[in-house]
Amino acid sequence: MPLYNYLRSQSAFEVKGLVSRRRNSAYLNCAISILLLTGCGGSKPAQDDPSLFTGNANWDLPDLQIAESYDVDPAYLADNNIRNAQRVSLARKDDLDIICTQDIEVFGVDIGLESGFNQNYGSSPDISVNSLKNIEAQNGPAQEYLLSYDRPNGVAVNALGRYFYFPPVQMATKAPTAISATCSSEVDRFTENESKILSLLDGIEFELSGTSLSSELDAFDEYSSYPGTDNGIRALFTDLQENLTNGDTVTALALAKGLFTFVREDIEHILDMSHPSSESVVGFIFDISALTSDTRFIETFTTVPERSQINVHSATTEQIAIADNGSTVFNEFPSGFLSLARSGLFQANKRFYEIEMVEPNKGQGTKWHFFSYTPNGWKMFGPLWRAVD
Repeated sequence: MPLYNYLRSQSAFEVKGLVSRRRNSAYLNCAISILLLTGCGGSKPAQDDPSLFTGNANWDLPDLQIAESYDVDPAYLADNNIRNAQRVSLARKDDLDIICTQDIEVFGVDIGLESGFNQNYGSSPDISVNSLKNIEAQNGPAQEYLLSYDRPNGVAVNALGRYFYFPPVQMATKAPTAISATCSSEVDRFTENESKILSLLDGIEFELSGTSLSSELDAFDEYSSYPGTDNGIRALFTDLQENLTNGDTVTALALAKGLFTFVREDIEHILDMSHPSSESVVGFIFDISALTSDTRFIETFTTVPERSQINVHSATTEQIAIADNGSTVFNEFPSGFLSLARSGLFQANKRFYEIEMVEPNKGQGTKWHFFSYTPNGWKMFGPLWRAVD
């Protein structure tokens, strides 16, 4: 997508999604909280790994003023296997004519540093890549680039930037993520502004493991301790309910978001991707997880206090497909899952769970659908039959 499509005129901004900001008299600090977008799910992060990205990129832009923040064209995301993206921190200093932007992209697949950069900048006919060099960044290898393009008003500009790529192993969220930091100036003023731009680019810092772990990440660390067994999902659900009851919404949200935080690997772990409906199901799961708000998370897992007994029902793919009369599947699993299993949508020998909370010794209560343990921890896949109806 042409870079200049994002360089719009200054206007009032609305904080959206994963962006938070704070200002004091000396500087503007743009804190990008990817963790709030992708949640806290997956296997336990290696806290002794100094390159683990907790989800915050802090960029001090002295004297620059926020102008705008907006989402990236969904068509671009779909064409490039990007789960989520946003352009943030459009800022200007009038006397220097410098504009700085940050782009965040969370990928559906691990495409790597060079492919990620080429997808963003190298393939656009509207952008000239004048120079590109490898540099060592806080998170490892990165790329520094010099671009040329025209702003919407026709003015030619040069832009210096740095492209940082975090593979899944470096991400607390286990989702490959890229951040681009770019500052541009009109061509005829670029030489005088170049040193200022370089100093601005030097100001970006990433919160890596052991530096500034958030309460969300602390809860995420606890989340990873639930094994892939009946007792593991029971313990997770018990802790989730107890935190809701006790008013600890931070921990409760972290546990809930972990259940709804997906990378493609999680979904392919349970699906036979040769099935004709598999891609529809993948898209359905990503769409649902992207729409869920904090309020909806709380509402989804809240039930009446009298329903204090947690029942865990499990069955394999084959057992769901058979659904013998009187079996756990027959009594506890929604009929929609039976038809999906019989169609061959799910991989063989996978175990799935229904969780319900009932009043002690009662047979009916509140039920949550279709949990499974993936390489990235427990996930709740929900009413998948709606994806193929």
